[in-house]
Amino acid sequence: MIKVLLRYSFFVLLIFLIRVGILSQAGAISIDSTFIDVERMSLPEQFHFIEQMPFDLIVSNNQSIIPFLLKYEKLAIAHKRTTTLAKIYINLSLANYYKGKYDENIRYGLKAISLYDSLGDKWKLGTMYGELGYQMKRRDLPKAFELMQKGIKVLEDLGEAEPLAKIYDNYGVLHEMNNVTDSAFYFYRKALSIKKIMNDSLGIPFSLNNLFSLYMMRRNYDSALWYLNESTRIRTKRNDALGMAENYSYYGQLYSSLGNHSKSIEYNQKAIEIAKKHGYTFLMQSLFHDLSVSYEKQMNYDKALKYFKLYKQFQDSLINIETNKTIANLQVQFETAEKEKELVVKNQQLEREKSTKIYFAVISIILIISTFLFFRNKLLIAQRNERISVQNALIEGEQTERNRLALELHDGIANDLSAVILSLSNSKETSENGLKGIEKLRETHQSVRKLSHTLMPRSLREKGLSEALRELSSNFGTEQLSIEVQVLGMEKRVDNFLEFNIYRIVQEALNNILKHSQATRVLIECNRVVDTLLVNVEDNGVGFVNDETKREGLGLQNISNRVKMMNGNLNIRTAPNEGTVVEINVPIG
Repeated sequence: MIKVLLRYSFFVLLIFLIRVGILSQAGAISIDSTFIDVERMSLPEQFHFIEQMPFDLIVSNNQSIIPFLLKYEKLAIAHKRTTTLAKIYINLSLANYYKGKYDENIRYGLKAISLYDSLGDKWKLGTMYGELGYQMKRRDLPKAFELMQKGIKVLEDLGEAEPLAKIYDNYGVLHEMNNVTDSAFYFYRKALSIKKIMNDSLGIPFSLNNLFSLYMMRRNYDSALWYLNESTRIRTKRNDALGMAENYSYYGQLYSSLGNHSKSIEYNQKAIEIAKKHGYTFLMQSLFHDLSVSYEKQMNYDKALKYFKLYKQFQDSLINIETNKTIANLQVQFETAEKEKELVVKNQQLEREKSTKIYFAVISIILIISTFLFFRNKLLIAQRNERISVQNALIEGEQTERNRLALELHDGIANDLSAVILSLSNSKETSENGLKGIEKLRETHQSVRKLSHTLMPRSLREKGLSEALRELSSNFGTEQLSIEVQVLGMEKRVDNFLEFNIYRIVQEALNNILKHSQATRVLIECNRVVDTLLVNVEDNGVGFVNDETKREGLGLQNISNRVKMMNGNLNIRTAPNEGTVVEINVPIG
């Protein structure tokens, strides 16, 4: 029993270390060593490892992952593990795609689709249709659209948001390639909204980079840089090596467009260093081309020619790879990997001991932190509950009173003033002083109507949240401050209580931006995704030190209280000179 428990614990730790990137980074335990450890598990555990294999592990080690997966393809067939076999085909398709072997990529993708169709697994069937369509985009764009539309229909019929995020992103790419940028924006933002709700740190940078590309196409370089910086922040935190290689290449494109070719070369060289290490051949080909162009712009023709030749060599090698793929080549790779494994067998005992120590260290730290947080939270909850209940009661009372006053001002006092003005205006005996009095009454009438609108905006009451946010942005926008509003999935209105509080939150955020941020650009997003409302207010201002004291000083406590009343979640992301992002998730189901 103890041996089984330890073996299972080691398996959990192995998956954990791979997911956090320890086993796939430079200087860490080799991937071949990891494979040997997996092979020491029981066969069901090995199959489970294959089914849970992370995306990062596959794309970062596509050279050695292919023979490893081919071995398990035979085992899965022999043991009739259809689900495992389908996952193996997905991973082989993905590994071959990043390796530049596109025929193999499509072949294994079709095999996966056939298996998921026979299993009736709609989630994975729709996902694979989307993957295959996306991978065919450069060869047959109409066919790519056809396959992705099939995938979207299958997944939308399921009503599940998670698998739709990636397919919406990729569908946006197809629209971008087809030069329909408005549709591309629509699907990129739809994908980003879902990923933010899921807190998908792997997927969010892809959507951000897609938006970067669209803004680059429109020559809006400030907005493009903002999205790229946000993507880079997330990928740096994840230690995502391949992702950082892509981002460095995007910085190269940006600086090349701005005419700063020295900076462009610097970033492209960083990208090449990572791409070479991980065998990302498609990216390397693109980088060689970009470097050739940059050196030509600098009139450094020797280096321009050097990188153009490398670009052509890679282009030719990719063509040869596509036309000369054989199982024999894969077998050679597998046998080579096996020989390399023999060199590290002597170190396995030491590595296992290290892994065990890491495992128990991680468990100990988690237990200590959990215990501390449990007792700390018990102490704080009692103190906060009373304060929150009082604040919530005040806000609820404020809303009720605002509604009452707004109606009283609009339907009562404003109408009475209007009647008095009409009566005096029709009087034939009105003196000059009387006319001045009428003018004063008109001013008072307008002030009353404005106050009524401030207490409860007419656009919010009559047309809903979408229109009210657009009107609010129009009122706050200036020549120095550009405000963009993006609304998705809000065709049907939500609860009045939610609409009012979301409106006030955005209004409070805009007030803070005007007073403190020195921003020139604001993006307001209000997106409904299944049963969740996602609201973001992003600015490119000076930001601030994100602590509780500063939040109270900026009036953000009011926003926090409103979010709690709606049972939502609030996340404020900011730092000096890095802008501010206010993210709110509210359940509406």
